[in-house]
Amino acid sequence: MTRTWFWTSLLFLLATGGGYGQALAAQAPVPAPIQAQAQLIIIIDDIGNNLALGEAAVDLPGDITLSVLPNTPHGKELAAIAKFYGKCVMLHQPMETVSGMNSGAGALLQSMDYNDFINTLKNNIAFIPQATGMNNHMGSLLTQLPTPMDWVMKELQDNKLFFIDSRTDANSIAQQRAEKHGLPTLKRDVFLDNDRALPALKKQFYRAIDIAKQSGHAVMIGHPYPETLAFLKERLPTVATQYGVQLVKADDFFYAPAKRTIIAASPSIMNDTDDINIDNLNVNESALTPIIPSSINIDSPIKESFDADNASMKDMLPTPKNPPSRYQLQLQGV
Repeated sequence: MTRTWFWTSLLFLLATGGGYGQALAAQAPVPAPIQAQAQLIIIIDDIGNNLALGEAAVDLPGDITLSVLPNTPHGKELAAIAKFYGKCVMLHQPMETVSGMNSGAGALLQSMDYNDFINTLKNNIAFIPQATGMNNHMGSLLTQLPTPMDWVMKELQDNKLFFIDSRTDANSIAQQRAEKHGLPTLKRDVFLDNDRALPALKKQFYRAIDIAKQSGHAVMIGHPYPETLAFLKERLPTVATQYGVQLVKADDFFYAPAKRTIIAASPSIMNDTDDINIDNLNVNESALTPIIPSSINIDSPIKESFDADNASMKDMLPTPKNPPSRYQLQLQGV
């Protein structure tokens, strides 16, 4: 009798659409939607002029990308050290500015003919053999010009390098031309340290996190200023646990999507009043080339505001990893 009742009941539930089962299901909690974790790419530009600050940039915790200026005193060595310690290395290619400001050795200029232009770019790429991609240093003028940008992107394509547009001018077409040539490409969303005061650094850092959460990823560019390095050293270890974003190297973003993890969506941490139109924000290119002393007094505080945050150059330098010399790296085949 029991067995007959069981089968009769089961047939009844099937015939009526399983209303009892649906009622039970309706009472069960619905899992929160799962989204791919927001990605934050942090690029430290202008590496190569100062060895101590370059080593401190290499020593930043997490998956950081370093962009190295060509023809600099320590560029080759720092690129090798950065690769040795698993950082992403990029070429930070100087380009011509609207103001006519000198953007540095190895700059690409609109006055160059094709051969001079390409040979200059080839030499700069060869200077940083560890580079897997490139972004522009300055370049507010050149990044607006279709022909030079097509020359750049064709050379990057031949060398299998990705391109990130630093967007030093809102009229840049560099990313557009990179897409035309089929290059992996992104654009800069936030400059971290145009203002190196602590409140300004925090605001830009939070803005980058907010953009990453809204768009899925964000690119933030900083520079090897002592204030910037101390700020990032303190905050990067908790960027995933505290802010819910994944720090990712630029090359991993393009070429290793399997490394991306999954978490539940996180709310915005910025106020609406903090929003600005990034695409309409031109950048003071003179602020992108810091005048860095050849030596630093690491016993002196960076700034009073950073003393309050317990971050000083003494805490940051010298790098505890004791990077190997260029000779040691050559012996290891790096």
